[in-house]
Amino acid sequence: MFDFDDMIDRWGIPLEIEMGDGNDGGHYDESGEWVADKAVALKVNEPLLPPGTNASPGTYYTGNRGGMLDAWDMDWYSKQPKIADQTEVKDLERGITYRVAKKSDYQPYAGITIYNLEAVTTNGKTV
Repeated sequence: MFDFDDMIDRWGIPLEIEMGDGNDGGHYDESGEWVADKAVALKVNEPLLPPGTNASPGTYYTGNRGGMLDAWDMDWYSKQPKIADQTEVKDLERGITYRVAKKSDYQPYAGITIYNLEAVTTNGKTV
C-alpha cells in the first residue's frame, strides 16, 4: 500500500467538515415538527486542489446577467473515509463552502479518498 500520510500532512490546509450526527439530518420534536439536527464540525488539515493540471484556482465559470457568479470544482484528498455526498466542506483560508459531489475510494490500497467538491459563489459568498 502506498502511504499518502506524509503528503497529506505536508500540503494540507485548514478545512471544516459539517458531519451529520447519524439521524438522517433531522428528527421530529414532541409536537411532531421536523427539526434539522445540528451538524458536528470536524476540523482537518488536508489538501484541496483544482482538478487536473490547470493553473486556475478551480473556478470554471464567471459572470451572469444579474451579477458575478463563480462555479468552483476542487478535489479534496482526505484520510477521512465515507464522507456522505452533499456534506459541506469549508476552506477556512478562502472562506468558500463546497459540497461533496462524488468520491473515489482508494482507502484499501492508498489510505485516502478523493472527494470531488463543487461550490457556487456570488459576490464572494457561497450560494
